[in-house]
Amino acid sequence: MESKYILIKGRGPLLITGTHVVNTIRRKSEIHNNESYIYSLIMKLYEILGPNKVTIMLWDKEKIKKTNNLRLEDPNFVTRDVKHSWDKEIKKIKRKRKIELHIDLHGMKDSSSPKNIDLGIGINFKKRRRLNSKKIKSILIKELKNVDSEIRISKKYSGTGCEMYETITRRTRNMGIFSFQIELSRSIRKKLNKNIGLVKKMAKSFLNIQEKIKKILNKTKKRVRKSKLKTRKCREKPRAKYIR
Repeated sequence: MESKYILIKGRGPLLITGTHVVNTIRRKSEIHNNESYIYSLIMKLYEILGPNKVTIMLWDKEKIKKTNNLRLEDPNFVTRDVKHSWDKEIKKIKRKRKIELHIDLHGMKDSSSPKNIDLGIGINFKKRRRLNSKKIKSILIKELKNVDSEIRISKKYSGTGCEMYETITRRTRNMGIFSFQIELSRSIRKKLNKNIGLVKKMAKSFLNIQEKIKKILNKTKKRVRKSKLKTRKCREKPRAKYIR
Protein backbone atom coordinates (compact mmCIF):
# COMPACT_ATOMS: atom_id res chain seq x y z
CA MET A 1 0.00 0.00 0.00
CA GLU A 2 2.82 2.43 0.88
CA SER A 3 4.45 2.00 -2.54
CA LYS A 4 1.83 4.18 -4.21
CA TYR A 5 2.96 7.10 -2.04
CA ILE A 6 6.59 6.83 -3.18
CA LEU A 7 7.70 9.28 -5.87
CA ILE A 8 10.44 8.01 -8.21
CA LYS A 9 11.85 10.15 -11.03
CA GLY A 10 14.79 9.69 -13.39
CA ARG A 11 16.82 6.76 -14.70
CA GLY A 12 20.38 7.68 -13.75
CA PRO A 13 22.98 5.59 -11.86
CA LEU A 14 23.12 8.07 -8.97
CA LEU A 15 20.30 7.41 -6.49
CA ILE A 16 19.32 10.26 -4.15
CA THR A 17 16.68 9.53 -1.51
CA GLY A 18 14.71 11.60 1.00
CA THR A 19 13.09 9.37 3.60
CA HIS A 20 12.05 12.18 5.95
CA VAL A 21 10.40 14.75 3.67
CA VAL A 22 7.06 14.05 5.41
CA ASN A 23 6.09 13.06 8.95
CA THR A 24 6.60 9.32 9.47
CA ILE A 25 5.95 6.77 12.20
CA ARG A 26 8.49 4.80 14.25
CA ARG A 27 7.73 1.99 16.69
CA LYS A 28 4.06 2.09 15.57
CA SER A 29 3.23 5.37 17.33
CA GLU A 30 6.27 7.65 17.63
CA ILE A 31 6.15 10.54 15.15
CA HIS A 32 9.34 11.55 13.36
CA ASN A 33 8.72 15.05 12.01
CA ASN A 34 9.65 15.99 8.47
CA GLU A 35 13.03 17.60 7.87
CA SER A 36 12.54 20.98 6.25
CA TYR A 37 14.00 21.97 2.86
CA ILE A 38 15.10 18.40 1.97
CA TYR A 39 12.21 17.84 -0.46
CA SER A 40 12.88 21.08 -2.37
CA LEU A 41 16.65 20.41 -2.32
CA ILE A 42 16.23 16.98 -3.94
CA MET A 43 13.89 18.44 -6.56
CA LYS A 44 16.46 21.15 -7.39
CA LEU A 45 19.22 18.53 -7.65
CA TYR A 46 17.01 16.57 -10.05
CA GLU A 47 16.45 19.63 -12.24
CA ILE A 48 20.19 20.40 -12.32
CA LEU A 49 21.44 16.84 -12.92
CA GLY A 50 18.66 15.65 -15.21
CA PRO A 51 16.92 12.25 -15.52
CA ASN A 52 19.82 10.54 -17.32
CA LYS A 53 22.27 11.14 -14.49
CA VAL A 54 20.13 10.78 -11.38
CA THR A 55 17.24 8.81 -9.94
CA ILE A 56 15.40 10.44 -7.05
CA MET A 57 13.16 8.63 -4.61
CA LEU A 58 11.11 10.32 -1.90
CA TRP A 59 7.63 10.41 -0.44
CA ASP A 60 5.02 11.99 -2.74
CA LYS A 61 3.97 14.97 -0.63
CA GLU A 62 1.05 15.95 -2.84
CA LYS A 63 -0.53 12.48 -2.74
CA ILE A 64 -0.07 12.25 1.00
CA LYS A 65 -1.70 15.66 1.54
CA LYS A 66 -4.83 14.38 -0.19
CA THR A 67 -5.10 11.58 2.38
CA ASN A 68 -5.24 14.08 5.24
CA ASN A 69 -1.50 13.60 5.84
CA LEU A 70 -1.42 9.83 6.12
CA ARG A 71 1.24 8.59 8.56
CA LEU A 72 3.65 6.19 6.85
CA GLU A 73 6.29 3.92 8.36
CA ASP A 74 9.75 5.49 8.53
CA PRO A 75 11.91 3.66 5.94
CA ASN A 76 15.03 4.82 7.78
CA PHE A 77 14.07 3.04 11.01
CA VAL A 78 12.98 -0.49 10.14
CA THR A 79 13.38 -3.76 12.03
CA ARG A 80 15.46 -6.38 10.26
CA ASP A 81 12.61 -8.81 9.77
CA VAL A 82 10.44 -6.25 7.90
CA LYS A 83 10.58 -5.93 4.10
CA HIS A 84 9.78 -2.26 3.66
CA SER A 85 8.15 -0.87 0.51
CA TRP A 86 11.20 1.34 -0.09
CA ASP A 87 13.45 -1.74 -0.21
CA LYS A 88 11.16 -3.35 -2.77
CA GLU A 89 11.16 -0.25 -4.97
CA ILE A 90 14.95 0.09 -4.86
CA LYS A 91 15.33 -3.58 -5.81
CA LYS A 92 13.01 -2.97 -8.79
CA ILE A 93 15.23 -0.09 -9.92
CA LYS A 94 18.35 -2.21 -9.40
CA ARG A 95 16.94 -4.97 -11.62
CA LYS A 96 16.46 -2.46 -14.45
CA ARG A 97 19.82 -0.70 -14.24
CA LYS A 98 22.99 -0.38 -12.19
CA ILE A 99 23.00 1.96 -9.21
CA GLU A 100 26.58 3.19 -8.76
CA LEU A 101 26.02 5.37 -5.72
CA HIS A 102 23.24 5.96 -3.20
CA ILE A 103 23.07 9.17 -1.15
CA ASP A 104 20.36 9.56 1.50
CA LEU A 105 19.77 13.22 2.42
CA HIS A 106 18.65 14.28 5.90
CA GLY A 107 18.30 17.35 8.07
CA MET A 108 19.63 17.68 11.61
CA LYS A 109 19.24 20.39 14.24
CA ASP A 110 22.08 22.92 14.45
CA SER A 111 22.68 21.72 18.01
CA SER A 112 23.12 18.08 16.89
CA SER A 113 26.65 18.62 15.59
CA PRO A 114 29.47 21.18 15.75
CA LYS A 115 29.58 20.89 11.94
CA ASN A 116 27.13 21.83 9.20
CA ILE A 117 27.52 18.50 7.38
CA ASP A 118 27.79 15.09 9.06
CA LEU A 119 28.46 11.99 6.97
CA GLY A 120 27.32 8.50 7.97
CA ILE A 121 29.26 5.81 6.14
CA GLY A 122 28.64 2.66 8.23
CA ILE A 123 30.47 1.17 11.20
CA ASN A 124 32.36 -1.51 9.25
CA PHE A 125 33.47 0.86 6.50
CA LYS A 126 37.21 0.32 6.98
CA LYS A 127 36.84 -3.47 7.04
CA ARG A 128 34.53 -3.59 4.01
CA ARG A 129 36.58 -1.13 1.93
CA ARG A 130 39.90 -2.58 3.08
CA LEU A 131 42.88 -0.48 1.90
CA ASN A 132 40.70 2.05 0.12
CA SER A 133 38.85 3.32 3.20
CA LYS A 134 41.11 6.32 3.79
CA LYS A 135 41.09 7.27 0.13
CA ILE A 136 37.30 7.14 -0.11
CA LYS A 137 36.86 9.14 3.10
CA SER A 138 39.25 11.74 1.70
CA ILE A 139 37.20 11.97 -1.51
CA LEU A 140 33.94 12.48 0.39
CA ILE A 141 35.38 15.21 2.61
CA LYS A 142 37.23 17.01 -0.19
CA GLU A 143 34.28 17.08 -2.58
CA LEU A 144 31.63 18.08 -0.03
CA LYS A 145 33.84 20.86 1.35
CA ASN A 146 32.83 22.65 -1.84
CA VAL A 147 29.37 22.92 -0.27
CA ASP A 148 30.51 23.82 3.26
CA SER A 149 33.91 23.61 4.94
CA GLU A 150 32.35 22.57 8.28
CA ILE A 151 32.12 18.82 7.62
CA ARG A 152 33.01 15.57 9.39
CA ILE A 153 32.48 11.82 9.24
CA SER A 154 30.24 11.07 12.20
CA LYS A 155 29.81 7.87 14.19
CA LYS A 156 26.42 9.18 15.28
CA TYR A 157 25.03 8.64 11.77
CA SER A 158 26.89 5.44 10.97
CA GLY A 159 23.72 3.52 10.04
CA THR A 160 24.17 0.84 12.68
CA GLY A 161 20.47 0.29 13.13
CA CYS A 162 20.77 0.66 16.92
CA GLU A 163 20.87 -3.11 17.40
CA MET A 164 17.26 -3.71 16.24
CA TYR A 165 16.61 -1.09 13.56
CA GLU A 166 18.24 -0.49 10.20
CA THR A 167 18.67 2.64 8.08
CA ILE A 168 17.99 2.74 4.34
CA THR A 169 21.72 3.13 3.55
CA ARG A 170 22.58 0.07 5.63
CA ARG A 171 20.03 -1.94 3.67
CA THR A 172 21.18 -0.67 0.26
CA ARG A 173 24.76 -1.56 1.22
CA ASN A 174 23.45 -5.06 1.84
CA MET A 175 22.03 -4.95 -1.70
CA GLY A 176 25.54 -4.34 -3.02
CA ILE A 177 25.24 -0.57 -3.52
CA PHE A 178 27.86 1.90 -2.30
CA SER A 179 25.87 4.25 -0.06
CA PHE A 180 26.16 6.87 2.64
CA GLN A 181 23.97 9.29 4.58
CA ILE A 182 24.34 13.07 4.63
CA GLU A 183 22.99 15.07 7.56
CA LEU A 184 22.62 18.79 6.85
CA SER A 185 22.25 21.36 9.63
CA ARG A 186 19.26 23.68 9.49
CA SER A 187 21.61 26.59 8.77
CA ILE A 188 23.14 25.01 5.66
CA ARG A 189 19.69 23.86 4.46
CA LYS A 190 18.49 27.46 4.60
CA LYS A 191 21.53 28.56 2.58
CA LEU A 192 20.91 25.86 -0.01
CA ASN A 193 17.26 26.86 -0.21
CA LYS A 194 18.20 30.45 -1.11
CA ASN A 195 21.36 29.87 -3.15
CA ILE A 196 20.93 27.84 -6.36
CA GLY A 197 24.66 28.25 -7.06
CA LEU A 198 25.42 26.30 -3.90
CA VAL A 199 23.00 23.55 -4.97
CA LYS A 200 24.85 23.34 -8.29
CA LYS A 201 28.11 22.89 -6.37
CA MET A 202 26.50 20.07 -4.42
CA ALA A 203 25.28 18.42 -7.63
CA LYS A 204 28.78 18.60 -9.13
CA SER A 205 30.30 17.19 -5.92
CA PHE A 206 27.88 14.25 -6.02
CA LEU A 207 28.86 13.43 -9.62
CA ASN A 208 32.56 13.71 -8.78
CA ILE A 209 32.14 11.37 -5.80
CA GLN A 210 30.26 8.89 -7.97
CA GLU A 211 32.92 8.90 -10.68
CA LYS A 212 35.91 8.72 -8.33
CA ILE A 213 34.47 5.92 -6.20
CA LYS A 214 33.51 3.96 -9.31
CA LYS A 215 37.12 4.17 -10.52
CA ILE A 216 38.44 2.92 -7.19
CA LEU A 217 36.03 -0.02 -7.09
CA ASN A 218 36.73 -0.93 -10.73
CA LYS A 219 40.48 -0.65 -10.28
CA THR A 220 40.60 -3.01 -7.34
CA LYS A 221 37.98 -5.28 -8.96
CA LYS A 222 36.20 -5.56 -5.65
CA ARG A 223 32.47 -5.26 -5.46
CA VAL A 224 30.44 -4.08 -2.54
CA ARG A 225 29.28 -7.41 -1.09
CA LYS A 226 26.53 -8.28 1.31
CA SER A 227 28.10 -8.75 4.69
CA LYS A 228 27.07 -9.37 8.27
CA LEU A 229 27.62 -5.98 9.84
CA LYS A 230 28.17 -5.34 13.52
CA THR A 231 25.56 -3.49 15.49
CA ARG A 232 26.05 -0.98 18.24
CA LYS A 233 23.69 -0.74 21.20
CA CYS A 234 22.04 2.66 21.38
CA ARG A 235 20.98 4.30 24.57
CA GLU A 236 17.26 5.00 24.61
CA LYS A 237 16.35 8.68 24.73
CA PRO A 238 13.05 10.39 25.59
CA ARG A 239 10.79 10.30 22.56
CA ALA A 240 10.21 14.02 22.26
CA LYS A 241 8.77 15.59 19.13
CA TYR A 242 10.99 18.09 17.38
CA ILE A 243 11.30 19.85 14.05
CA ARG A 244 14.47 19.59 12.04
